[in-house]
Amino acid sequence: MQLRYLQRLIVRLLCFSTPFFVGILVLAFTQSPKKYNTKELILRQIYEAEVQLDSLVKIASDYATYSADKEALKIQFTKARYAYKAVESYATYFYPKHTAAYINGAALDHLDPYPVGNAPTSELNLYLNSAPLDDLDGGYFIDGGVQILPPAGFQIIEELIFDADSRKQAERIYKLSVALKTKFKILADALTSRKFILDYQVLESSRLQLVRIMTLGITGFDSPIYQNSLNETRFSLISLNQVLQDLLSQTNNDNSNHIQRLFEFSISYLENKDDFEKFDRLYFIKNFIDPLYAQLLHLQKALNLKSRATITNVTPSWNSNTISLYSKDFLNPYYYTLLTEEEDTPLLNELGKTIFYDEKLSGSQTISCASCHNPKQAYSDGQQTSSASIQGNYLERNAPSLINAVYADRYFYDMRVFDLENQYEHVFKNHLEYNTTYEDIVAKISASDQYTRFSNSIAINKYTISKALTSFLISLRSLDSEFDKYMRGEDDMLPAEVKNGFNLFMGKAKCATCHFPPTFSGLIPPLYQENESEVLGVLVKPNGQNVDTDTGRSSNGVYNENQNIYNKSFKTVSVRNASVTAPYFHNGTYQTLEEVLDFYNNGGGAGLGFSNEIPNQTLPSENLELTAQEMQELIAFIDALTDHSTN
Repeated sequence: MQLRYLQRLIVRLLCFSTPFFVGILVLAFTQSPKKYNTKELILRQIYEAEVQLDSLVKIASDYATYSADKEALKIQFTKARYAYKAVESYATYFYPKHTAAYINGAALDHLDPYPVGNAPTSELNLYLNSAPLDDLDGGYFIDGGVQILPPAGFQIIEELIFDADSRKQAERIYKLSVALKTKFKILADALTSRKFILDYQVLESSRLQLVRIMTLGITGFDSPIYQNSLNETRFSLISLNQVLQDLLSQTNNDNSNHIQRLFEFSISYLENKDDFEKFDRLYFIKNFIDPLYAQLLHLQKALNLKSRATITNVTPSWNSNTISLYSKDFLNPYYYTLLTEEEDTPLLNELGKTIFYDEKLSGSQTISCASCHNPKQAYSDGQQTSSASIQGNYLERNAPSLINAVYADRYFYDMRVFDLENQYEHVFKNHLEYNTTYEDIVAKISASDQYTRFSNSIAINKYTISKALTSFLISLRSLDSEFDKYMRGEDDMLPAEVKNGFNLFMGKAKCATCHFPPTFSGLIPPLYQENESEVLGVLVKPNGQNVDTDTGRSSNGVYNENQNIYNKSFKTVSVRNASVTAPYFHNGTYQTLEEVLDFYNNGGGAGLGFSNEIPNQTLPSENLELTAQEMQELIAFIDALTDHSTN
């Protein structure tokens, strides 16, 4: 069945593909399936990507000297992107930092991922080109220097090539293409030199690529200007199918045939889908990609393959034992905390809950955590900014929901804290909040009869208080909304306007290029190990004439982050439960979702005419041209992300 399927696939692609596209397919199938060698295919795919990047450099050079036209440059760029998509699954699996920094990162100025300061140039270049970023010693040359780097890789090259004035940027396109080729060569050499690419690595990297497709690929995140994401997704799926052939031949026919059919149907569904805005992403994910994600787990179990987390004995961020992007346990909360799963107990959780609601622990004995985080409002408080412990005063920023707050690597709107446990101390010490110390809290708990049932079993100290609060926050998880249940197949019906809203969220409205599923926050897929922040240009009030003056991340006190690129930059929070957590944004002045969507529809502050005040805005300033009906459909989808069991 596999051979017949592959033959039919090649014939179909002959009708719709470029000569390059067909060429790499023919190359991949020069061996019969019975003799299929995964490592050999991977090496061929890597080689093909290097060939296409060589050609991109050559044509970019010709374009800079008027020896090639723009159309030839576009075509070769597209070929190079397709070739990269063929290797993306395992390239990002083994070297995620390198690919994000140099190969396919966002087209934004950023901090140097390897701040080398004033190191000798000759030694530095030799060292930086010796291995992928992931394998380098981060402190080798550091001397305290700070450097802001311009964007590099495919996304910025795409932006320049497809710009109307690309000719003026010809020299820059050439230099960026050379840099991309150089950095990819480092990656290619590292992948090629690996003695083994093991079966579990092939399967896990393939499943993570499916996550990438569902969250980044079909949203336009990778191809924001050209919007060729659907064709790139098709190519990525073809490559995954090729790489998995050897493993599929080792399992029973039913399992193998099911996976083959899903690949065939998903690839066929993408044929002639050239309208980025009208593409039915919900149908595609629910019927093809999410089921493929589940079936590859069944294949892994059928082959008795362990996960990387099990083999390396580390706590993973992504739970590889899940069958859906929307599984309740898709992410592992203990990756994000100092508390381990073994330490977490019902008694510890109850202690954390008691502390959370106890006003007597604050310096004024008038506020608790729940004062700003009300469970009836998804653990927000409904105020513009929360009331302080000093009467008549208010805190600096709006109180965000605590639902799913554990899924983060940075905390507070300005991202000044790197772990959840350290966040508590900021709240305890703040004179407008608890205005106390851990020592005072320990003393109060130790002297209170209310806590005797805990202190008989748990030693009360700074660390157990921190762990108890973390245990309680871990329990505030929400992946059980109307939308989640539909995606998991627990409910059969979802209103049409909600489906339309999801497709808008993931496509035309560009919401999902910052609010990534399934958390719908700025926690970046597919590994979900890093939060992003954005400069939106939020105004003092909707339709006002002044940009909010809060400098956000640039004033967070974190070493090296007092940079202009972070001026007015704030953590991207989740839109889950947003229907019950008004008002919105860090300043809490936007009262309704309609006001928020209108702001985004107009291109943020820059789109509203304030580009001089916010020249570093990361939100695209172009008008989204959303209709009134589309805005209501987006709101319907956001409503469907409300988990009423938490309110």
